[in-house]
Parts: sequence; C-alpha cells; structure tokens
Amino acid sequence: MDWLADHYLSLVIAGLLFFIHVKLDELHGAIADNTNAVSGVRQEVSYLTVEHDRYRDLREVRIPHRGAGIDLWA
Repeated sequence: MDWLADHYLSLVIAGLLFFIHVKLDELHGAIADNTNAVSGVRQEVSYLTVEHDRYRDLREVRIPHRGAGIDLWA
C-alpha cells in the first residue's frame, strides 16, 4: 500500500498519457477517413468536369448555325 501512495502521481500521469494516446489514435483515424473522402470527392469532380466538357463539345457540334440550311432568294 505504501508503494501505491508513493507512486500515485506517476499512475495518474500514466493514465492520462494512455487516454491522450487513445484520443490521438482516434483523431488519426478520423483524419485518414476525411482525407480518403476528400480524395474521392476530388476524383468525382474531375470525372464530372471531363464529362461536362464532353457534353459541351457535343452541344457545340449539334447546335445549328444561323442561316444554315435554307437560303432564300428574292
């Protein structure tokens, strides 16, 4: 019992360090998950940008120009 009384502060500090370690590990996992999510969003935005550019190119080809087609002679 004397040992516990002599080392009480050391045990409290060790417990606090353990809980800090656990919380930092949880934080590291959350940051890794968010990083993966951001990477996925960046890939999706890149894909959608390419698809949008392709769609815009198709629209430009299919839009008829004014005056094209029928020529009216007076």
